[in-house]
Amino acid sequence: MGKIKKILLASGRKNNWLWAFGLNLLFLASILIFCDIKYEVSDDFVMSTIISGAYGNGYNPHLMFINVLWGYLLLPFYHMAPGISWYLIAQLLVCLLSFTVVSYMLLERLERPVAFLFIIVLLTVFADDAYILVQFTKTAMIAVMGGGIVFLWILFHEKFRPLLIGAGLLCLAGTLIRFMTIYLAGGFFLIVLAVEFWKLLKEKEWKKIIRAAAAGGVLIIAAVGMKAADTFIYEQDEAYAFYNEYDTARASVTDASDYGYWAYEEELNKIGISENDYYMMRSWNFADNEVFSAEVLE
Repeated sequence: MGKIKKILLASGRKNNWLWAFGLNLLFLASILIFCDIKYEVSDDFVMSTIISGAYGNGYNPHLMFINVLWGYLLLPFYHMAPGISWYLIAQLLVCLLSFTVVSYMLLERLERPVAFLFIIVLLTVFADDAYILVQFTKTAMIAVMGGGIVFLWILFHEKFRPLLIGAGLLCLAGTLIRFMTIYLAGGFFLIVLAVEFWKLLKEKEWKKIIRAAAAGGVLIIAAVGMKAADTFIYEQDEAYAFYNEYDTARASVTDASDYGYWAYEEELNKIGISENDYYMMRSWNFADNEVFSAEVLE
């Protein structure tokens, strides 16, 4: 009976994988045929041109807002087929895989008609953000949330190690694309973890608690480690180290809410920033590093 149960379980999983992948692939194919895919903001366009070699003398994995390790992962594809925008394809594939694993989870947890309904709603709601107006932060969030939800489901409710590893890798891919998304997703995951650990504590399932804590710890350490590697690689080059410092300071000005010069007049006067200087900074006209140094922007 045990062997029969395993065979039936494997067959059911295979069918659900086929349905999950097929539905998502069909949905993506329809978007590729009928929709106009574009980057939502200029950041993605600039990063795609950087890695494609449009700036400088060759392919450059330093993607500014994305972990340099992600750039290195994409480099072999640019060498094999330089005429293809692998930067864009990678983001579409990350979203496809994220939605596929979530769809598989729904098919495993719900009756098939109900699961189909949830999958269609999911894809309809998020298709625009994932596939039509591509933006790296949204891609990262989809990967972290999709991979994280499935990771926790497998960790606490199933025994399917390959999917656990795959979901974890999706999470890590999301943190490579935009590390800060883990803070946005973290609140949701903490609630789920609190509920699941409380159940295990009530049942005194100490082995499961240790296993779950260890698996989660490995995932967090890996994400933080890759972020540290990104910082280390940038710091090895003086020019990139300066860029990182300057860009962090720049973001604190240009990405913050603008309440007008008069709201900050007293503080700005202390560091010699006039009203004209202020509005030049706000409009991205700060090429003069003597006036708009990293220290001033900070």
